[in-house]
Amino acid sequence: PLPVTMKIGAVLKTGPNSSAILIPVPGQTVFVDQNSEVEIKTCEMTPGENSSWTRRSSCNLKKGRVHCAIAQPKAGASYLDVVTPKGTLKAHGTGFATWSDENSTRTAVYAGVVTIPFGAAGIDVLPGQVATLTGEGAAALLEVLDGRAAFLVVQDLLLRLDQAVQLIVDQRSPVRATAKGLGV
Repeated sequence: PLPVTMKIGAVLKTGPNSSAILIPVPGQTVFVDQNSEVEIKTCEMTPGENSSWTRRSSCNLKKGRVHCAIAQPKAGASYLDVVTPKGTLKAHGTGFATWSDENSTRTAVYAGVVTIPFGAAGIDVLPGQVATLTGEGAAALLEVLDGRAAFLVVQDLLLRLDQAVQLIVDQRSPVRATAKGLGV
């Protein structure tokens, strides 16, 4: 694995059998799966009251799959937005995965809540649920699945995230961005 520092606006591309782990701000982890493309949009920390910090980051998932985890800070808040070709996912102190292709965006939530702005409302996707967003504009459709199918998807995503975190731990290096087989 190779530690890399990326600038706002940089695009990270992974190829076959490669992956990358981004740490946009402390407490947020974005695991970029193989054959994916992600653009870093924002990474900022602003001070708040009583020594707290608000952490905000966003990325544009152009194609492929990302797995995201947000550790809830002891003080302050942490927000992560993932923009996909079909919609935006807004997370606050949660763990989720999203993947996108030319036809749809899917999101599996395994901890906390992910809000998907849809029309004039925000639709909350809860742990164990998988949301699928298809179509555009007036033809957009949001479907949320619950139960066994969602559990199997989430179980696979948790395994991948555990493997990614173990990769960082095994390297015993400062946590920044770690990449394996990275093509930028």
